[in-house]
Amino acid sequence: MTYRGVLRPADRLSIRHLWVLVPFVALAIRAVTNIGDNSFLWHVRAGEIQLSAGEVLRSDPFSFTELGAPWRTQSWLLELLYGWLFMQSGGLQWVPAVIFLTMSATFVFLGLAVYRWVRDPVRTAIVLLVMAWVAFFFAVPRPVSASFLLLALMAVVLQNEERVGWAIVPILWLWAAVHGSWVVGGGLVVLEAARRRSWRLVELGAIGGVATLLTAHGIGTWQIFVSFLSNREALDFLSEWARPDYTNPFITPALLVVAAIAAAVIARRLPPQHLLVALPFAIFGALAMRSVFPALIVLVPYAAAAIAPPTDRTLRPKSGSPLLNKAFVGVLVLLCGVALARPIGIDQEKLPPEAAVDRLDDRPVFHGPAAGGLLIYAEWPDRLVFVDDRAELFGADGFGDVVDALEGRTYAALFETHDVGQALLEADWPLVDSLRNDGWQTAYEDEAWVVLGRP
Repeated sequence: MTYRGVLRPADRLSIRHLWVLVPFVALAIRAVTNIGDNSFLWHVRAGEIQLSAGEVLRSDPFSFTELGAPWRTQSWLLELLYGWLFMQSGGLQWVPAVIFLTMSATFVFLGLAVYRWVRDPVRTAIVLLVMAWVAFFFAVPRPVSASFLLLALMAVVLQNEERVGWAIVPILWLWAAVHGSWVVGGGLVVLEAARRRSWRLVELGAIGGVATLLTAHGIGTWQIFVSFLSNREALDFLSEWARPDYTNPFITPALLVVAAIAAAVIARRLPPQHLLVALPFAIFGALAMRSVFPALIVLVPYAAAAIAPPTDRTLRPKSGSPLLNKAFVGVLVLLCGVALARPIGIDQEKLPPEAAVDRLDDRPVFHGPAAGGLLIYAEWPDRLVFVDDRAELFGADGFGDVVDALEGRTYAALFETHDVGQALLEADWPLVDSLRNDGWQTAYEDEAWVVLGRP
């Protein structure tokens, strides 16, 4: 029963309010993609190992080239979740749900941050749709996705610092337990403290930094960051750390966001002091492909100021049809459900197919970093790998030796040192022809992958 002049929540909403739900359909579609992320696969196995051992990993258990070398897994807490889900299900069908829930939560907080600037659901939906487009490139099933969520949450907390600023401390603690990019969140707190000249934020950031020492690695949490900085040259061998390619249609919106921020400042819709935060994150986003999406999480709310309605305009809620609203939401939920119900598998263009792995024998195998992650997931502990994508472990020298070998240059001494008896290679790598010229025999071959054995 309703009284005149009083509207129930369902009546106050109209379709224009519900447009903000549309980007979540795009996230559901993106979540169900064959797994081509080799890094995620070794994270699953690392979680299983840690659950069985009852302690976090502090040395390499996966490779025969660096076996036992000091190495800390920075994402131990999320790996425990991955390992538990795998052990409960016996497979990876849970992956789309994890991606969808993580990215959806990210977009909820991002939407709150944007709405604070625009105060309009339609404009908020437009911004979220643009970010959903970018998310098609960055929504991956690995711990970095959790860092997107925590960064969006941190942005909302900083917008409401007077009421919930205390949340900075547990966010930094949790972030340090799931991904090494927690320093980005700490950097955001520092920049906001400088912009606002807030000693309270300085204190909360400092307490949060100390809290990161209370994770399972203790001081090792900071040592992981130092190790990352000392191995920066190794990142040059990984495509995700290359400079952003703005001709990529999923990356191009980053330029529009920066342009929108400039327009908002020129139009005096965005106070210039916000550039103290926006400018460093714009530079951060331009450093590497991997940095683009987290930078946009911070920048997009500022860019939204360019499309904010006039400050003297009052956006009154329009009463909507409860039946139409429910039908709209029902269609969106149905689309999400249909998308998430699709089966997933391994992307055989990016990772070796099962048939290729089955043709490997017991001898040490040479391969590239991508195949390493899959072999850890599919074959460990019966097989150790030559290399994977852990830059902080293998370093620039290790990756350089692998690249030289894949290019068919200096591989003989490397193979001799590690007693390599077979190779799992992408079909177009020069090393394939070099090994065949040396008399290596083909054990498996398809359009994308080749297995060769030493004669």
